[in-house]
Amino acid sequence: MRTWVVVVVILSVLVVVGSVRAEERFLDRLVAQVDGTVVTATDVALGRALGLFGLTPAADPLSLEEVQRYIDGQLLVREAGRIDVGVTPADDAEAWTAVTQRAGGEEALRRWLTTADVDPEWAHQLVAADIRMRRFVELRFRGLAFISETDLAAALGPGPHDEGAREAMRARLEGEAANRRLVEWLMEARTRASINPGVAKSGQLPDPLPGSPGVDGGS
Repeated sequence: MRTWVVVVVILSVLVVVGSVRAEERFLDRLVAQVDGTVVTATDVALGRALGLFGLTPAADPLSLEEVQRYIDGQLLVREAGRIDVGVTPADDAEAWTAVTQRAGGEEALRRWLTTADVDPEWAHQLVAADIRMRRFVELRFRGLAFISETDLAAALGPGPHDEGAREAMRARLEGEAANRRLVEWLMEARTRASINPGVAKSGQLPDPLPGSPGVDGGS
């Protein structure tokens, strides 16, 4: 009889713990829906851990700003797919090498993915998506930024300027113009997309992954 009591108590504890963990997973992971596609905290955390979509690896809780940056990245990825921006094997290999270097090496990244229970293929897919996003930004915004000689001269100011100074200023102005157009595009894209944020109003939520590889506490 005593044995049965012990078994019942153990099972009850396991059920309670399982329910709590399931609830935590749900609360922590559902952060937004974009056109019906669920975005989870794990999606954002993995993107941040790998240094993708403009996110920086960190061991802190996820912020609303990081969630928004990830969502913006996905909007850009969707548009890149719409105009068929592709990824070559060489691009993919180069980007994956950069990720492994940030993580402290291939073995360190592999251990972290195992600890985080993340399928390496999922990580590879996110890396490929980040390449498409960056290539789309380059083609759609930076590649089309044009600075007239009049604008360049006004920015340089009076006096002689060598070619190095001219090219540095031109690059700066082109970058600023591209960023302005990118911000305008994202603002419009957010209004066209159906985005339902699910993040708590506290401004941050727990990172469901064990930190970031290569960052203190995450390797």
